[in-house]
Amino acid sequence: AEVDEQTVIGNKGVKGDSEIVRCDENDDGLTRYERYLKYATQTLLQMGGIIPICAGRMHYVYLVGTILVYAGVLAVILQRAFDSENDVHDKWSYFMDIARAIGIAAALVSLHREGVQTLLGPERTPLRDYAIKQSFYKRWIASVPINALGPLVVIVLEQVMDSRLVDLSLCDSEKDRVEMFGLARACRMLLAAQFALLIFCQFHVNSFLDFMVDTFSQQLMSNPDAEQGVLNWGLLQAMMRIAAKRLEGTYVTLFTGTVIGFVPLVVDVVVGLGDERASGACAGPSWNWILRQLVAVLARTALCLQALLGAASVTEKCCRTKYFVNSLISDNGPILDLDRAYLVRYIEDSGAGFYIKSVKVTAFAVAKMCYVLGAFIFAIFVQAVREHLV
Repeated sequence: AEVDEQTVIGNKGVKGDSEIVRCDENDDGLTRYERYLKYATQTLLQMGGIIPICAGRMHYVYLVGTILVYAGVLAVILQRAFDSENDVHDKWSYFMDIARAIGIAAALVSLHREGVQTLLGPERTPLRDYAIKQSFYKRWIASVPINALGPLVVIVLEQVMDSRLVDLSLCDSEKDRVEMFGLARACRMLLAAQFALLIFCQFHVNSFLDFMVDTFSQQLMSNPDAEQGVLNWGLLQAMMRIAAKRLEGTYVTLFTGTVIGFVPLVVDVVVGLGDERASGACAGPSWNWILRQLVAVLARTALCLQALLGAASVTEKCCRTKYFVNSLISDNGPILDLDRAYLVRYIEDSGAGFYIKSVKVTAFAVAKMCYVLGAFIFAIFVQAVREHLV
């Protein structure tokens, strides 16, 4: 870990072309549109408290301010959760918001505890410097709209479900209590926006790692130098381990906080707490509430799984790189190239990939999670439909 810090963040690098060199702010070759994307990305990450606005010790002040904001959000949600006028569904909804707020706060603390400001700025920008050095910075910035599309769709979907379908789940005597634009609604919008920004940060870093592995293969194909390939792969491993170390806490906390949101749905469907509302005038099934919450939780879970799939794709690319290197045969060189064989063995023995808490994220592991969650969600949906028809 200390060697990785010195190589990537300490800016000492390793010998040869794989050394990370500090690049000037205007030496990135971006067009005006791509510069707008770069500044927009930096502004969004700063607004979300993911990276500090200023360098130095002042970023701790900014982190404390951000945590205090979410402490206030949590206090508002707790106050509404224990409101005696709320029915069982309102209390369950606030419980889901509490779990999400705790997960987001834990993700922010994990990012700053691991020193994300030394990876994405403003103190140092090793990702940007490496991308400019390896000539894929423009492609990385161009991928920002695609990475932002999924989180943006989930924000819009969640707000639509919270505003339109909420009328379907309430009877006429309860609609007067609903705060369509109240403080609780504003807190939920803030949580949804922060969740989307954290997921976007994961997508953004995963795109960098993906381009990094592709660039290694392209450079090796144009210049089949095994010694330089070993040096470049060593730097690639260090960069990947540092990025995974900075983000692993966000993967765990966000996914855990999202999956906990299924607990109220299970209790409502299996135990049957939602068969009748607290008010006798509003007796009736809880079908609309279950549908609204299921869609919202399912959308957030899909985003978390998409981020995990992005990390798994980086691991799979690292595993396939050795096959690509082994197939490279130089026109002028020998067919049985010992240097190439050593590079293939070096890549294989390195075990490069995206690790979360020392566990390699693979496509097979993410697929198993998708199967289990899919079966779980299908069981909830079928049980809810059965109760609704009965």
